[in-house]
Amino acid sequence: MESWHWFVIGIAALAFEIFLSTGFYLFILGIAALVVGIIATLGIVSGWQTEAIVFVVSAVVLWTFLAEKLQKLIRKGEQEVSGVVGQTVKATETILPRQRGAGELWGSTWRLENIGESEVPSGAECSVVSSDGITLQVKLKK
Repeated sequence: MESWHWFVIGIAALAFEIFLSTGFYLFILGIAALVVGIIATLGIVSGWQTEAIVFVVSAVVLWTFLAEKLQKLIRKGEQEVSGVVGQTVKATETILPRQRGAGELWGSTWRLENIGESEVPSGAECSVVSSDGITLQVKLKK
């Protein structure tokens, strides 16, 4: 693959991240593609198989060392929501274990994260266990 292809892929991934906000997945892939483009331009690697391996390794390394720091940087502006722990929130959609969804509390829609082991069906009542920024961690009420 030509080195300029990697630059196009990297820039496209970065642009899509800006518009789609994928949680830095496309950002990491874009940076990894740019890394491959740079080292391919310098002649350090050649051949699409080697470039693909460098791309995958770069993406994994970047994800391992950069993703969590970027997530924390974005969340830094979010503040904990006080007074919600122990409240009852109604799920407005089905939320699988360890997944996010939406719910209603105090007449407003909230982002919920199901930290329980069982599925939260739409319309079910949940207990707010804690909050992470503006996301409420909930468990299905029994």
